Amino acid sequence: MEERRRRTRVPFQGEAEFNVEGAERLKVNVRDLSLSGVYLFSQRKFPVGASCRVRLKLIEGFDKLFLELQGRIVRTDEEGMGIKFEEMTPLSFYHLKRLIEHNMEDPERVEMELVAGGWS
Repeated sequence: MEERRRRTRVPFQGEAEFNVEGAERLKVNVRDLSLSGVYLFSQRKFPVGASCRVRLKLIEGFDKLFLELQGRIVRTDEEGMGIKFEEMTPLSFYHLKRLIEHNMEDPERVEMELVAGGWS
C-alpha cells in the first residue's frame, strides 16, 4: 500500500477528549499526531466522514491547557480512528507545530513540509 501522507506523524502518548455532534464527549488516548491529523485509540467508532472535535491535552495535570481542533473522521480500524484536521485557530496551529517539533528527531522537517505546501 502506497503511503499518501504528506505530513510526518510523530508518536505521542497523551489524552484527548473527542466528540461527534450529538454524542457525549469521550476520553481517548492519542497514538500519533501530525500537522494535519491525529490517530485516537477508541473502542467506540463513528462513521467515516463524520465531523468531530478533538481537545488535545498539552500538559498532564493541567486540564485547562489543551488544543481545540475541528476535524473529520477519515478512517477507522480495530484500535481506533484517524482524524484529519479541518479547522483550528492560529494559536492552536502554533502550539501543534511546536508539539510536533518537540517530538521529532529532525524538527526542521516541519518547516520543510510547510514550505512544500498543502494541508493533506
